[in-house]
Amino acid sequence: MTSFVHLPTRFDSDHGRGLWRLLRCVTCGSNGVEGHELACSEDHVVCPRCHARYPLVDGIPVLLGDAKEDAMKSSVEHTEGPGRFYEAAFTSNDYSDRDLSEHEMRIRSIMDKYVPASAAVLEVGSGRGQLSHLSQRYIALDLSLTALKRFIDGPAVCASAEELPFADISFGIVITIATLEHVQRPERAFAELDRVLAPGGVLYLAPAWHVRPWVAEGLPVRPWKGLSMRQKVTKLLIPVLNSTVWRGLVRIPWRIARRAEWRLVLKRPVSLKYRRLNPNYVTYWMSDSDAACSLDSHEGILYFESRGYQCLSHTNIFRRLFARGDAVVVRKPDRT
Repeated sequence: MTSFVHLPTRFDSDHGRGLWRLLRCVTCGSNGVEGHELACSEDHVVCPRCHARYPLVDGIPVLLGDAKEDAMKSSVEHTEGPGRFYEAAFTSNDYSDRDLSEHEMRIRSIMDKYVPASAAVLEVGSGRGQLSHLSQRYIALDLSLTALKRFIDGPAVCASAEELPFADISFGIVITIATLEHVQRPERAFAELDRVLAPGGVLYLAPAWHVRPWVAEGLPVRPWKGLSMRQKVTKLLIPVLNSTVWRGLVRIPWRIARRAEWRLVLKRPVSLKYRRLNPNYVTYWMSDSDAACSLDSHEGILYFESRGYQCLSHTNIFRRLFARGDAVVVRKPDRT
């Protein structure tokens, strides 16, 4: 059995040690909060309870379980898998190179108002690490080990959003930006976000909402020559399908129906409705060609609202029904 020698340099601080205790074995669920702290040596991590063994690379625990294996087995149109795609993508200098300054300003304002200074901060899909300086108790999570090694100097874990390797109610704020649209089963990711968020904690949810199904084929940017008849018809209709009028005619009645179903029929937490997409892991035609699902922003609000969350970003029914592509910010109810 592996004995606990020392923490990786990334975690070797007072704040880092506290974050290490939150790590959870994705095989049996044991964690340091419950007295089963993961043990580590120079190149691997071991659960003291079930003895599951995980790689430790550059001080980063690679805690991938069934969610990752299932995701890799998912049937998609293209032959390359997501793991290989994202490892290769983050070796370049342009993938996910987005400006997060507006998000950061808003997140800091939210943290000042709702999140205690002592609370742990989790970013799911940390990418290039632009938000890693938000707090001394920040920990980054990404599926790409390459991204974590290149861009994150502090505490980090390589894991799936569908199977977060943390103890229950661990974080005062969870941030996820431009990530959940790439998840094969977002309903699992949403449930995991709810699980690890502490009572009174805030979720900053900003995936690329409403990804169009034709993006994987790159139809908006590809020339007409070489397209199939179906692709040509779709490309011709894109301006209509993208228009505010068309989207309003389709979305608003459906959103009203969903809200009425929750209030009048179900009267319990709703399941997450979304559209599966065929992600393109071969040719990155344009932003979100690699998206695995299309998420509706109102659906994201409704999922958490039906679980008692307070919506901080869309404060009235009108704004919720007409929600577009902006961030959804919700606060978990305070429960003792």
